[in-house]
Amino acid sequence: MAGTISTTITASYTLSVETTTILSTGAVLVGAVNGYAIVGQGGTAWTVFNAGSIEPGGTSASAGIVLDAGGYVSNAATGTITSDYCGIYMPTGNGTVVNDRGITAVRSDVYVKTGTGILINTGSIAAIGTTGAAIAFVQGGYVSNAASGVISSAQRTGVYIAHAAGTVVNAGQINGGGGKAGVNLSGGGSLINQVNGTITGGATGHSEVYMTGAAGTVTNFGLLTGGSGVALFAGGTVINDGTIGGTVAGAGVFITGASGGVVNAGLMGNVGLASGGAVTNQASGTIAGAAAGVNVNGAGTVISAGTIEGGNGVAIVFGGSYADRVVVDPGAVFIGTVNGGTAASTLELASGASAGTLTGLGTQFIKFAQVTVDAGANWTLAGSDTNASGATLTNSGSLAVASYLLNAGSIAG
Repeated sequence: MAGTISTTITASYTLSVETTTILSTGAVLVGAVNGYAIVGQGGTAWTVFNAGSIEPGGTSASAGIVLDAGGYVSNAATGTITSDYCGIYMPTGNGTVVNDRGITAVRSDVYVKTGTGILINTGSIAAIGTTGAAIAFVQGGYVSNAASGVISSAQRTGVYIAHAAGTVVNAGQINGGGGKAGVNLSGGGSLINQVNGTITGGATGHSEVYMTGAAGTVTNFGLLTGGSGVALFAGGTVINDGTIGGTVAGAGVFITGASGGVVNAGLMGNVGLASGGAVTNQASGTIAGAAAGVNVNGAGTVISAGTIEGGNGVAIVFGGSYADRVVVDPGAVFIGTVNGGTAASTLELASGASAGTLTGLGTQFIKFAQVTVDAGANWTLAGSDTNASGATLTNSGSLAVASYLLNAGSIAG
């Protein structure tokens, strides 16, 4: 039947009908010469359903499936595509790939060059050479990797989406190798890493998630590990209810290029906001790493009900001449100094379901021009505390001194 391959073909096969199916009994196995196993020539967005075996010969410019004008490829649960160069290549047009079994290539497994790419993966996709991202969408795209899905590159990026916004939803495994990112969105976009999802960056120092070109959003409920964490180079937001870490000292979240936002209810390494922004660390959240727990350069706010720890002895530090703010909820823990940075910053003791205790005002909590107790808040200063020269302590709630308070500034309220 036209459009159906049910036996083994040993030469390059050129598509002649818009939809072609390779049955489980079929195969296109090209010999040792360089070339393409299946070719869909320009002018048509071809459709290929593969339940058999596709394997081109040679190592230079060979590919399992080439669709010149883009199209649709479905690799079924019995299908395999193996190439010494590229698995599926679409040089022009938009492309969609659904993979339920296995695609293995020495370079990129799925490469959509000038159009938008879509990948739905429940199987295995592996780039086993030294030069190719497993998934390469050069003009934006979408990747969904199910819980059973594995996308990996031995020496490059797992998922690379460039020049336009990319979206990645991961419930399985995405791995980068050779010091490269697990996911690289160089046109900005969004990543959702679900509860059982794992994204691994190359252990020599690249981020697990790397975004540049436009603002990015990362929402993590799973595990980001193996590299230096999350890096957003055009601003953006990171929401974490899982774990963000890595093998690099201080691995966590770094946002630059524009204001950044971090909301943490899980575990993450150091947070650096190079262009200002806000960090909210919820009661279940821990921010800890080898460097300062939170480092903000630019106008910034840090709100914490959880734990923030700096491995270098600095829990929070602000840089520059800005009116920054630290909001401390009852029960919050800071391991290291909390440094307001300038004489314009505010330390705010917030209200909560329980009373709060603060120790180290003037020694651990330093360089704040304003110290305020919010209305309805109930706080106790424990130990030896100092209201520094030029600082104003304003009490709009309830404030008790358990031991000693040296006032070198002013007290109101």
